[in-house]
Amino acid sequence: MGFSMTITLIAAVVLLLAWANGANDVSKGIASLVGGGVAQARRALWWGTVWTVLGGLTALVLGAAMVHTFSSGLLRPEIHLSLSFLLAALSGAVLWVLGATRFGLPVSTTHALLGGLVGAALAATGPQGLLARSILGKVALPLLVSPLIAVLLCGGVLVLANRLVRKVPVRQGDCCSHDAWRADPFLCAAPASRPTPARVRRRWAALHWMSAAATSFARALNDVPKIAAILIMGSCRDKAGNDT
Repeated sequence: MGFSMTITLIAAVVLLLAWANGANDVSKGIASLVGGGVAQARRALWWGTVWTVLGGLTALVLGAAMVHTFSSGLLRPEIHLSLSFLLAALSGAVLWVLGATRFGLPVSTTHALLGGLVGAALAATGPQGLLARSILGKVALPLLVSPLIAVLLCGGVLVLANRLVRKVPVRQGDCCSHDAWRADPFLCAAPASRPTPARVRRRWAALHWMSAAATSFARALNDVPKIAAILIMGSCRDKAGNDT
């Protein structure tokens, strides 16, 4: 298969993986906007998509280290990156992410890509084809530790957020419907306290928008280089094949 045809095929599967990744992850980043009644789903999805694109563009500048890790830091240099190898690694990741998205399950594209690369390497060469120390230190350990760090950081933010929540009126049974209260809990506030709750309400909504933007931006900043790394591996494979 010629160089351009090979790259086109790999690029098509990479784009499919990127599409599946966005379909699954954008919704997670804006879930608090919809769940908190701050925005309708369609508007929130647009917000998450915009910040995901911005994060992906920023990755062009800041994502070199991540590209290097996934393109050359997991497998031994002597492994032959055949077209079937790359397609197997990509297809496994795509099928898993698409399947999880179809059934509404949260999924990690990082885990999917790592599993695809490691699985293809094990099938092609066995354990000797893997840079085990690099996989454990640069990928597996951060994947295990990052949820714990997130729990600690979110716990600290929650302590600060609780100070704001204390100003939110408790819903009264005959005040309004539950859905209306979720969208605007200050419907149950006394008229005399309206000026202050209105200010708090704006701040609370702003925090929702900011957190959704930051989550979407950071996710794309982290995921785009990993997906692009597979395309770079394919380009290097064909270049090496043409040179020989």
